[in-house]
Amino acid sequence: MWFSVFGKKKNIDDFSFGGSSNLVELIFDISFEFPPTLIKRILLFLLGLALALFCTMGVFYA
Repeated sequence: MWFSVFGKKKNIDDFSFGGSSNLVELIFDISFEFPPTLIKRILLFLLGLALALFCTMGVFYA
């Protein structure tokens, strides 16, 4: 989430996830490859937020 807010435009444009091994990763890679930098920042922020909420829910249910 920090990288999506404070990262430089060049670094965000060069950011990649590597190869995809299933259909969900392929769709995410394609959706992250083509949009402009603002949309990439939003996607990165939402991905970080979802991961943080998912990990927090694990603590609550444990």
